[in-house]
Amino acid sequence: MAFAEGAETSFVYNGKAQAPAAKDIIVKEGDDSTPLTSDDFTVKPEELKGTKAENGIKAVVEGAGNYKGTVAGETAEALTYNITQKSISDVSIEGIQDKYRQKDDGSAIDEPEVVVKDGDTELVLDTDYTLEYQTEDGTKLENGAADLKNAGQYKLVITAKEGGNYKDSAVKSFEITAAVDISDEAVKGEVTTSYIYDGTAKKPAAEDIQLTDGKGSVIPKDAYRIRSYKNTTKAGDNASVTVEILDSCADYKGTKEIKFTITPQDISENYSDKVTGLDAVTYNGSGQTPTVEVTGLTEEDYTVVLNSGIEMLNAQTYDVEINGIGNYTGTIKKTFTVNPANAAGKLTVPYMLEDQVYTGSEIKPDVNLSAINEEDESTYPSVNRYADNVNTGMAVVYTDAVGNYTGTFVTVFKITAKDLRDAKITAADQTYTGGELKPAVTVTDGSRVLKAGTDYDTAYTGNINAGTAKVTVTGKGNYKGTAEKTFKISAKSIAGAKVTAADKTYTGKNLTTSVTVKDGSRTLKSGTDYTLSYKNNKNPGTATVTVTGKGNYAGSVSKTFKITVKVSKASLTSAKKTSKKGQLKIKWKKVSGATGYQVYAAQNKGFTKKVKKATIKSGKTASTTLKGLTKKKTYYVRIRATKKIAGKTYYGAWSTVKKTKTK
Repeated sequence: MAFAEGAETSFVYNGKAQAPAAKDIIVKEGDDSTPLTSDDFTVKPEELKGTKAENGIKAVVEGAGNYKGTVAGETAEALTYNITQKSISDVSIEGIQDKYRQKDDGSAIDEPEVVVKDGDTELVLDTDYTLEYQTEDGTKLENGAADLKNAGQYKLVITAKEGGNYKDSAVKSFEITAAVDISDEAVKGEVTTSYIYDGTAKKPAAEDIQLTDGKGSVIPKDAYRIRSYKNTTKAGDNASVTVEILDSCADYKGTKEIKFTITPQDISENYSDKVTGLDAVTYNGSGQTPTVEVTGLTEEDYTVVLNSGIEMLNAQTYDVEINGIGNYTGTIKKTFTVNPANAAGKLTVPYMLEDQVYTGSEIKPDVNLSAINEEDESTYPSVNRYADNVNTGMAVVYTDAVGNYTGTFVTVFKITAKDLRDAKITAADQTYTGGELKPAVTVTDGSRVLKAGTDYDTAYTGNINAGTAKVTVTGKGNYKGTAEKTFKISAKSIAGAKVTAADKTYTGKNLTTSVTVKDGSRTLKSGTDYTLSYKNNKNPGTATVTVTGKGNYAGSVSKTFKITVKVSKASLTSAKKTSKKGQLKIKWKKVSGATGYQVYAAQNKGFTKKVKKATIKSGKTASTTLKGLTKKKTYYVRIRATKKIAGKTYYGAWSTVKKTKTK
């Protein structure tokens, strides 16, 4: 039996029995046999050992399964192992606080009940360890805990007992503080939660409170507890909570009363729909005061203000205020209505009013309510409404009682037609057209323009020819009677008329001509519609006739016409050669009125070759001889009559051409 290579043979004290594992030990039946497995045996420490720190503990092998019996090895060294001391710094120290409050009487703090544990095992003082108290610099307190009096930093030193299961030492630092008394004015307390009155006590918890010391530091909420409450039910600022510092708190001490406010509840939030006693009433002639109550509240919780304190006499809606007091605040605003009484049987109006004359606007006669009881001379307010009160006919007045009474009364009156005699009529003057003239008429009654066919009809007389015409306006609908207005028809200017004048033939006398004058399609009548006068109407040329308006026409218009000269066509009777060479004897018939003749002879029909002309200056001459012609040549001969008037010569048409030959 021997330890296997790498076997664990040293263990740290843990308060339990410890031995090497079966896998770390080699066990054989003989030197050359195969080692047993870890299922064939177990390992335990020798009797009464293996639970404390010590060296040279024998490992005892005990058969299991197919084996039995125990063996401790051939030599003491072959299967021994060690359990070493555990460092006491790994254990926990309980029962000592980080801070202690210095005693007010100068005595030592209560000695801490120190407990040292290794896991769940509590170590034993003076067996496993010793303890002593030291100052921060390591000076031992000779009297131990009895010297823990002054404020300062201290250490608790735990030292393992020599030869025991532990070694080394452990230190726990703590402090003794000069505690701040929270009752001091410098320490401020505040309830951070808001409270509204609801009939229950308001009790702030520690988490609802904030304490601040004189240096501005917030005192931890786990440093104090609630001690008592006072006045925590009713609204106001007299509620308070008293807190006291826990004994476990080293930095603070004492108690403090902290005031807080319970805000009155707004009465409108939960009680607006719980107001009673405000049902409407009917006017009775005297003041009526409602009895207002708020369900769930008492008279100590609210006051009622009716109509700002003014008596509620008349029919109307009044303001009502319910104001919270004491534990309540705010206002509930309500109304109280006094309804009007029915006026039927008490009030009346006239059945019918005097007739009214049409005005073009609404007619609104005043109608007032009065009491049926004639001894009652009171005035009763009312409002009038009107229907059918503009045009002629029966109109209606609806009189509505207002104020303290309600109801509607009906009165009628008649609207009669207005006489047109005072109306103003305008009709524009006209210009003659040959037909009836009916100018538009404007009829005004004051500022109102009347409408033809609705308010009046019109009739015209003397409205065709120039002069004075008349229009008669006859009222209808809202108007009656008649009114007249004259208007002027002016003669029409003849200047725009179309004039035609026939041309004339010269006679040597002053000439007139046939003249036609048209105004549009209408032919005017001479002597009735116009007269004529002439200028330059004797000699040939352009004559002028002037048309001057008459009767229905005025002004004048001129027209020119021509005076032409008519010269008859000459008749050539013969054209013969004479006994002399180069001569032709020409004869013609005399033309009545002619003052001379022109005779042409030429060697061609176009009278352009070898032309010979002869001018005869007497209309009484009927022949002439042309001389100086070419001998033995054929000539063509023609003649025309001439007429000279006022120094100007006029020509007749050429005669028929005759052909002849000279000798």
